[in-house]
Amino acid sequence: MIPKLFKLLCMVFALSAGIAAQAQLRVAVVNSNEAAMNTEEAKATLLQIEEQFAPESDRLKALQQDMIKLREKLINESAVASEEERREIQKRMEDMQFDLEVGAQKLQRELTESRDELLATLNPKFQKALKDLVELENYDMVYQYNPNVLLFVNPRHNITRKVTEAMNNISE
Repeated sequence: MIPKLFKLLCMVFALSAGIAAQAQLRVAVVNSNEAAMNTEEAKATLLQIEEQFAPESDRLKALQQDMIKLREKLINESAVASEEERREIQKRMEDMQFDLEVGAQKLQRELTESRDELLATLNPKFQKALKDLVELENYDMVYQYNPNVLLFVNPRHNITRKVTEAMNNISE
């Protein structure tokens, strides 16, 4: 599937390059996520999201530090501790590890959801900014920039920064 897709994309780009040479096609690339996340609105919202999740992040960091201390205690006192004390410490460490993993997964999921909601909120602004820029600069084609698909893009064809600036200038 991927080789077929790659061949198809290569043919499209080769055809685009051939047509561009003949008809002076104006082609650009844009990274929509980067354009949106670099806006002033996104930066402010990301700071609010960080503040919102800071208590949970701090709790997980403290839990990790407590686990490290328990591990050190187990190592340092293993010679003098009874088998029951060692098992109790290991059990506490396992419980902490479980809480840490579940908490980290939950935090990551919530952060991803918040980021996705932010991108969805900014999408209309992105679409308007891109449309305005395409009309203003007479682009014939604009590709979504994806380094896994596009092997090389001359930086002068990357309009991501321009789209971000245009998004910053759009009032609600």
